[in-house]
Amino acid sequence: DVLADLVKSCKKFGLNLGVYIYPGDLHYGAGIGSGGKTADPSKQEAYNKIFRTQLTEVLKNYGNMLEVWFDGSCVIDVSDILEQYAKKAVIFQSKHATIRWPGTESGKLAYPAWNSLKSSVLQSGIATQYDDDPDGDAWAPLEADVTLYNHNWFWSPGNERKRRSVDELMDIYYASAGHGGSLLLNSTPDTTGRIPAGDLARYREF
Repeated sequence: DVLADLVKSCKKFGLNLGVYIYPGDLHYGAGIGSGGKTADPSKQEAYNKIFRTQLTEVLKNYGNMLEVWFDGSCVIDVSDILEQYAKKAVIFQSKHATIRWPGTESGKLAYPAWNSLKSSVLQSGIATQYDDDPDGDAWAPLEADVTLYNHNWFWSPGNERKRRSVDELMDIYYASAGHGGSLLLNSTPDTTGRIPAGDLARYREF
C-alpha cells in the first residue's frame, strides 16, 4: 500500500499530505482534459461508479488531506465524498475549487496577480489566473506549479541534466510567492524510490 507508506512517512516528519487525482480513464473514453466525461455517454454511469469508489477509498482511509488536486477539473459529482472525507482540504479545479492554476507550468504568475475572481467563473472548474478580478466575490489563491527538471515531471538519468539552477528557482519564487501566490515545486523519486542526491542538494541550496 504505497499511499499508506507515504502517510506514515509524512506523519513521521510532520508533513501534511495532499493527493493528485486524474479524473480521466482512456479505457472508458475519458481522455486528457475531459474531467472524467466519457466520449460515449453510455459508459458514463459505469465510470462514475468506479471513479467515486476510488476517490472514496483514497480520501476515507488515509486521514486528513491538505489538498485534493483534480487535474483537468472533475465533472463527476463527488460533492458528498468531498464533504464527508475532505472537508478541510483545499480543492484544485472542479466546481468545488478553492485554489486555482495560473494557466501555465512555468511556476510564475503574471503581475499584478489577484487571488479574487467572480464565483460564477470559479465554479466552472477550470478558472485560471486569466480570470483574476480585483472586484471578484470569490477568493481562490493561485498555486503556481513547476518542475525541478526543465521541463519534465518524472525522473530519468537524462532529466537530471535538466535540473534548474538556484538562480532560476529564485526567479520562479519571486514571481510566484513574491506575487502573492503559492509555489508548488515538484520532487520525483528515481527507480530506487528515493529522491536523487543531486535534487536534494539543489533543494537545500534553494
